[in-house]
Amino acid sequence: MWNSLKSTFSRLRISIFRKYFLLRYKVKNFRKKYFLLIIILFLFLIVHIIPVSLRAIPFPYIFSNYSQMLTIIASSLSSILGILFAVLLVASELTKKRYPSSSFKSLFSDKDIMRLFQIFISTILISIYTLLALNPSTSSQVINDNLTHFSLILFMFCLLYIYPTLKKVIISTVSKTEIKTLANQINIQHVFQLDQNRARSEPTMFYSFAEDNPIIKLSEISMTSIKSGDIITPKIVIGEATNALISLLDRNNASYDTRNYISGFSAIFNVTVTHAIKSDQRGTLSNVINSYERIHKYCAENKFPHYELTELNEQLKAIISRIIKSNLDDVAHDCIWSIRNIFGYHLRHNIPEEKDITFFSKNYENPNRDLDSQWHAISTEYLRMIYYLTKECIALGKGDLTIKFINCLSSIPEMIERSSLGNQQIKSMYQSCYYYLYDLAVQSIKSGIINEFEKPSIFSMLHLTSLIKSEKDCVQVPFHYFGEYLFILTENRLLDQFLLNEFIATGRTCLSENSNSKLNLESILYIISILSRIKDKLEGMEDPFRSKLYVELYYQVGSLIKWQNTENFTNERVQNELSALTNSFNRIDEFKLNMNELSVEWPGI
Repeated sequence: MWNSLKSTFSRLRISIFRKYFLLRYKVKNFRKKYFLLIIILFLFLIVHIIPVSLRAIPFPYIFSNYSQMLTIIASSLSSILGILFAVLLVASELTKKRYPSSSFKSLFSDKDIMRLFQIFISTILISIYTLLALNPSTSSQVINDNLTHFSLILFMFCLLYIYPTLKKVIISTVSKTEIKTLANQINIQHVFQLDQNRARSEPTMFYSFAEDNPIIKLSEISMTSIKSGDIITPKIVIGEATNALISLLDRNNASYDTRNYISGFSAIFNVTVTHAIKSDQRGTLSNVINSYERIHKYCAENKFPHYELTELNEQLKAIISRIIKSNLDDVAHDCIWSIRNIFGYHLRHNIPEEKDITFFSKNYENPNRDLDSQWHAISTEYLRMIYYLTKECIALGKGDLTIKFINCLSSIPEMIERSSLGNQQIKSMYQSCYYYLYDLAVQSIKSGIINEFEKPSIFSMLHLTSLIKSEKDCVQVPFHYFGEYLFILTENRLLDQFLLNEFIATGRTCLSENSNSKLNLESILYIISILSRIKDKLEGMEDPFRSKLYVELYYQVGSLIKWQNTENFTNERVQNELSALTNSFNRIDEFKLNMNELSVEWPGI
């Protein structure tokens, strides 16, 4: 019962809110459109009332009577009005190149043109009225003087107003300043009109305002400019639209849902992306992605809740997916780095501290659900976005792009380490990040889109050694997935000596530290156990691939023993494990012989 009443009250409140904004919009719009006409009408009434004649104003009279003067005024303005119509029709044809569906209406709804027509038509009507109302009687002479002089003043004002108005109209057909003007006009009512999906706007309301909505106009400008091959205008549209959206968000003060603003502006971005893809305008697409990055940066710095960015993230993911499917690989590569940058903004500015998160603080009696939700969303949303977009690349067989995406994802752990996050937060993010890296690498191998010469670099020796030196136990996460990755590569005959050397170089660095710290020793022992697994796997393989790698592995293990002796590393368990591993290479002589049979020695003279 209570929920039903609450729902009814909510719907009633939304309905009142819409009607209020609609009425306010109509009143404000009427006042703006007919302001000059109202003033002229007011002055016309005043002229009838004031008892003082305007004949005292020193006008140069060249007419013998008022009738001749008023006739010239009315006929002149009528002729000029016809010429103006012709000029505006030509301007309308030029304007069609920008927004064809409403070029005529948009031109004649321009405030300066409306004012020009209002003053012209008012002056003609007042002149005709005065001409018909002239009365030779003495009592009406003051009114005759006033109306005639008022008509003459309006006539002079018309002549002065023609040039600046027509100049503006003609320039507006080619000028880019109109785009900025339209963007600055966007307000909450315009967004509200387009917000059909979440606010459930009535269709009649939407269609009655669509043509006058600056968001629709900007969408049309972007669309038509792309179709005509213009590469500058769409970028200006996107830039100004982004500025307008950020400005509205800055002034919002929680009075209107951020998600509605973002949904409203999506019309411009979606239209631009659709036609930029068709026309292969890669620069325009990059500009759209940069705008999403700008919006995210603003939202992160101002600590927007994650749920207010739901539409923004959905739109960004959908756009990048379309770019990938359209084979615009260079743009897609830039897109994935933009997601990484967006993740970085939120890491620096918009993520809760470790002590405030229930899962880490264990404060289950007084949980902060909002902060818990914010942490979960930021820590997973953007990593998962990169993961699913990379899976799309794998499904489409895009080997090069897959490797670039994975390399981008592999750079994120170092960014996480440089952040101000707590150790538990870092470890939690590492779990997600390295799981995605490992899973994507495995999927790439199984799909056959990578080979021995083109493999993603999903780990960094420098990063691993940095974590070990800093005594951060979160290093266990990348170590585990690194070892498993090497083993999968071995199974699929894709492991090479360079990647193997990078892994073992981490062990040499640990030995050079000459530290018996728990983490340092565990790292060395883990490396030895992974090398032992790889050795066992190679011994069970029957093809030329194993011989070269088996011998290389033997020499690499030997380098660990030499490094241990050189650095005077004296841990007994490490020494025993290394000795046991070296002695377990039972087939080393056989594989060396195979290598010698395949090699050609340099002839000595």
